Amino acid sequence: MTIETIKSVSESTFVSDVIEKSKEKIMIVDFWAPWCGPCKALTPILERQASKKKEQLEIVKVNIDENQAIASQLRIQSIPAVFAFSDGKPVDAFMGAKSEPDVEQFFEVLIKKFSKKIVSEGEEINDLLLEKRFDEARIALEEMISSNP
Repeated sequence: MTIETIKSVSESTFVSDVIEKSKEKIMIVDFWAPWCGPCKALTPILERQASKKKEQLEIVKVNIDENQAIASQLRIQSIPAVFAFSDGKPVDAFMGAKSEPDVEQFFEVLIKKFSKKIVSEGEEINDLLLEKRFDEARIALEEMISSNP
């Protein structure tokens, strides 16, 4: 994943690219500016961690110099600011540069709380158990665990 593959979101696309999409998977929004040194340091960390968890979450970037209304609505006063959205609303955030282990832990907590994929897989496994299809349930559970240890 490179900077070019992370989608830039604007005020006109924020609702469709973040709010609506967060109903399907966790959306991570990186609020940044081109002049911000800590933002430039955080970007590759966010990219690496998000690429490892692309089934559960997606990252987008918002340049606050070009999209001041969004930054104002979310009361962003310093950057970098990273917000997580799930089910159409912000659910967690952090401000300032973070280490790679800190970002990884932030994503892990979000996935445990809000991942749609894990919820749907869990429901599928539960249905298999209710139907007494134990071998299929075991295989599905093993696959779920191996893809998200």
